[in-house]
Amino acid sequence: MKRQEESKAMNKNSTLSCHHCNEIVIDAIYENEKVFCCHGCHTVHLALESGGLLDYYRVREELGISENLTPENRNREDFSYMNESRFREEFLSTRDNLKHLKLYIEGVHCLACIWLLEKIPSINKEILSSRINMSSSIMELTLVDNCDLELLANQIFNFGYRPHAIKNETEAQNLQKSEEHTKLIKIGVAGACSANIMLYSIAIYAGAGVEFSSLFGWVSFFLSLPVIFYSATPFYKSSISAIRTKSLNIDIPISFAIILGSLFGLYNLIIGSTHYYFDSLSVLVFLLLSSRLLVQKSIQKGLNSNGLSALFEQTSIKRLNKVSNEYEVIHTKYLERGDIVLIDKTKTIPADGVLLDSLAYINNSLITGESRPQKVLKNETVFAGAVNLGEEVKIRVEKTFKDSVLGDIIQKVETDSKSKQRIQSITDKISRYFIATVFTLSLGSFLYFAYFYDLNTAIERTLALIIVSCPCALGLAAPLAIASSMNRANENGIIIKNDSSIEDIARIKNIFFDKTGTLTDGNFSVAKVDNEEQLRLFEKVIYNLEEVSNHPMARALQSWTKDKSQIHIDDIQELPSKGVSGKYEGDFFQIIKSPKKCESFSAVDLVRNNEIIGTFYLSDQIKSHANELLEFLGEQKFNPYILSGDNERAVSQVGTSLNIPLGNQVANQTPETKSEFIENFSESIMVGDGANDAIAMKKATVSIAVSGAMDIGLRASDIYLTKAPLKSMIFLIKLAKLTNTSIKLNLLISLIYNAIGVTLSLLGLITPLGAAVLMPVSSLSVLIATIVKIRGVKKS
Repeated sequence: MKRQEESKAMNKNSTLSCHHCNEIVIDAIYENEKVFCCHGCHTVHLALESGGLLDYYRVREELGISENLTPENRNREDFSYMNESRFREEFLSTRDNLKHLKLYIEGVHCLACIWLLEKIPSINKEILSSRINMSSSIMELTLVDNCDLELLANQIFNFGYRPHAIKNETEAQNLQKSEEHTKLIKIGVAGACSANIMLYSIAIYAGAGVEFSSLFGWVSFFLSLPVIFYSATPFYKSSISAIRTKSLNIDIPISFAIILGSLFGLYNLIIGSTHYYFDSLSVLVFLLLSSRLLVQKSIQKGLNSNGLSALFEQTSIKRLNKVSNEYEVIHTKYLERGDIVLIDKTKTIPADGVLLDSLAYINNSLITGESRPQKVLKNETVFAGAVNLGEEVKIRVEKTFKDSVLGDIIQKVETDSKSKQRIQSITDKISRYFIATVFTLSLGSFLYFAYFYDLNTAIERTLALIIVSCPCALGLAAPLAIASSMNRANENGIIIKNDSSIEDIARIKNIFFDKTGTLTDGNFSVAKVDNEEQLRLFEKVIYNLEEVSNHPMARALQSWTKDKSQIHIDDIQELPSKGVSGKYEGDFFQIIKSPKKCESFSAVDLVRNNEIIGTFYLSDQIKSHANELLEFLGEQKFNPYILSGDNERAVSQVGTSLNIPLGNQVANQTPETKSEFIENFSESIMVGDGANDAIAMKKATVSIAVSGAMDIGLRASDIYLTKAPLKSMIFLIKLAKLTNTSIKLNLLISLIYNAIGVTLSLLGLITPLGAAVLMPVSSLSVLIATIVKIRGVKKS
């Protein structure tokens, strides 16, 4: 103890960092030579130590990660519901005589998190394996038959993460996996056949002789049949579908080249010619299928927009048992109308209901967007998704989550497809003209040379034209650029779930921001004070008076104080909607609402013996990088809006600070009116983080959820920003514009290449064999140009 006191004194004027989270330590907690900023970090460290997982800190250091979870304010959760039979039946699946469970892990943000969570089996022998997908934060566990799920959840929670059980494979996911498996088989067949055909082709090109050339040609023909009749079927199906709808797509000339090339190759084989083209056609199919699957796999799918309600239902709740008249812990999804439940402080209300206690303070920003706490009286309605800011309260369930206001919003998010069709990509636009031009030239070439020359010349030059102009590079122009950009974005903590979003961002100019939690922090803080010198003399009193309150303003005042010494205050009382009061050393202190009016701020006074000592002005602070982002948007000619459920004064203060035009500051919005407002714009980007933004996100052309958002925001969005969201948006927009430039450059390279190739074909300066050899050149040039361009964007 003496050593610790000496250590404290020695470090009094120096800066200490928490051993676990690296945050600056104010009130240190010591253990041996280690210093912790709070009991939460100390607890997590002890959990790591008991599990033999202290290598976590080494892994984190090697990865260059300085940030970590700070569990000081985490609320203890009761996971006993996970061992209920109904829960186990619904969320556990059985494969190979083993149990499997999927969890969405809240708080995963780096590779050190992955390392730690995958070490769970080393401390819990009932867990046979643990794998986690960082892009989706989904943890897949293999368990023994009677695994204690409550213990498992508590172990994960003690590491600083919050687990949410999610349902196992749905029918749609199974179909998706089956489809992907079929694609891999087609690619494998095309690759194997192409490799073998190339061996024979090399021999033929090297001069194998007439007899061997004919033999090798027939072998190549039979090896090409699985490619033509199996691997290439996606191109045929796509072409047939386009023809049925009387439209053109890029697969039509590809299919035409494969069929015509195969027939012409077979014809040459029969007449004894060595120009078979089976090698180039097989390689073409292999490369096209591989590139398309690569693009598909490169897209970070994140979490889809289905099953949003699950993450709001994945928690425990204390329900009054009508038989025993005692409270029992159950899973919230099993609540029924008429149930009486207890809502602990800082807990989320799981259903619409009626308050049974005399008074409660709630944060209803999830629904309304209003950042200020709301006072609720007995028999008034409370809504699912609201957070209880005060002490434990009782409510009677009137509507289950499914029928609640929040549930209705979620249902609209899940079922309402975007009413506006996405703007067709530049590749699609050019492809129509390109394909039509190729077919016109091919038909004209065939008729011209058949009429003025002979049939063989007509077939040879027309086939050369089709092969050399085969839109392989054109088809890869956008996908390669987008896939490269998505990987680049992922390196910077940006998860892009919808590949068309990148092209859209580069074009759209109207961008809408939710205020609370997006442009602002969503928490009160002290903006300024009157008579700070005098207020500093009473820091201990302020800190200890506000310690009894759970109001966000109280937490803001506690954060303002520097002297957080514990003192005893007599007769402490919290006055609903007014403030707190108490006696210290014979003086009567109050921290109460101030009669002073200050634009967009909430004012509170510190009063001693009915004399005002000073005044605090509190506000919801603008996020770091917000000004930088808005300045950047101005330079890029964007048209920014604020869409907020907050009052006009609060919206005006933020909008004015960020130089957003007055006419673009829209206050007092509901989820529905936000959606209706965005619908008035043909193209839009919506940036938000809460359930009240979800419908608007679905109506926007591109939706972006910022980090720290509710899970519904993540699932409803096209893009999710995992760190420094507003600064990441600058990088995202730069990346989108460079991607758009890269696509145009790729298209230009492809079109120039095709123009030259078509000219050479028509002049007879290139044969079908030469066309087949040159065909990959444009794709290679597109690939190189894409890599150089996209890698050139600087990290944020």
